[in-house]
Amino acid sequence: MGIVLLLILVYYLSSTLNSVLTKQILISYPRPLTVSLSQQLFSSIVSIGHYYRSTGKPLDLRRHLPRVMPIALALVTSLVAYRASLLYNAVSFAQVVKSLQPLFAAAMCVILLGERISPTRLAALLLLVSGVALASVTEVNFRFAGFFLAMLSAVAQAVQAAPVSYTHLTLPTKRIV
Repeated sequence: MGIVLLLILVYYLSSTLNSVLTKQILISYPRPLTVSLSQQLFSSIVSIGHYYRSTGKPLDLRRHLPRVMPIALALVTSLVAYRASLLYNAVSFAQVVKSLQPLFAAAMCVILLGERISPTRLAALLLLVSGVALASVTEVNFRFAGFFLAMLSAVAQAVQAAPVSYTHLTLPTKRIV
């Protein structure tokens, strides 16, 4: 249990550091599309290199591209919208708005997968929405463009997560011991 908490802490610290550093980059170079695509290009090159080193064969892009492209498009939309929102609002506010992603993910699972939302989950989502509404109302430097872009980022993340949820539901699972 301790290792899981440590990993969660490391994830949130690195995510916050990444957001703050990205905000600093955007202050001096206000091109969110260029910044996002540069970061993703670097990440893709490292990932393809890791795949090659671990399997010993090159990645067959023709086979994977049709399945990966919609998810990749949602990822890039999420990243660009989030970085653009940082041009208008504080990192803390953008993070609060992006915390609505579970609401949109639940909506996508209902719409795309036909899932039902339990009363407990619905209560948690309502609590989440009311918290974000409270934070939005009290935000001193609120700008609608930044709010909209952060919301677009959260919706794109939910769209990105829905096919992954579908894949987990439809693929046979192996029990890991």
